[in-house]
Amino acid sequence: MHKLMVTLLKILIPLLIIYICFRYHFWIGVLSVVICIAYSFYKGRGGIYASLGNIQYAKGNVQKSMVWLNRAYHTPGCPAQYVNAYGYLLLKSGDVEQAEQIFFKLLNSNPSRAVEMSARLNMVLVIWKKGNTTEAIEKTREIYADYKNSLVYSVLGYFLILEGDLDKALAFNLEAYEYNNTNHVILDNLGQTYYLSG
Repeated sequence: MHKLMVTLLKILIPLLIIYICFRYHFWIGVLSVVICIAYSFYKGRGGIYASLGNIQYAKGNVQKSMVWLNRAYHTPGCPAQYVNAYGYLLLKSGDVEQAEQIFFKLLNSNPSRAVEMSARLNMVLVIWKKGNTTEAIEKTREIYADYKNSLVYSVLGYFLILEGDLDKALAFNLEAYEYNNTNHVILDNLGQTYYLSG
């Protein structure tokens, strides 16, 4: 309820100011509209930078994507999902230490549940990249017990293959396949489990 009231005030106050400005003088009203639009772009620039980064990533320009996401990350009020995406790109590019710092900071900022779970899973990948496979598997199991999506199934399915108990890996990857039979990583995990099982 409180968030709804804050959102309504953020919309109603500028509209009221614009209305008063138009009542006073037409060109002052126009100027107030321009200022409001410029302010909105300024406040939302983190999201704009991140969107440009996502566009570059979709085109395969990882370096340009990193530049835009870095700008988004360093913009005050950058949305948590973009911070998580930047951390993931850093991790993917091999900057494990920087990625770990970003995920740690993000997890301590009270993000939404979906972003929290994604960041926790990314932190698991950091642990794995640092060579702690057993701890990574344990942490992924904790996430799986609390939250299930294709990404969780993908990561845990792969980790179970690494663990070497192929019967357990097969059972889990079949469950993952039932959950989502079009996800490429889930399909790859299941195929790899069958292959390793002979």
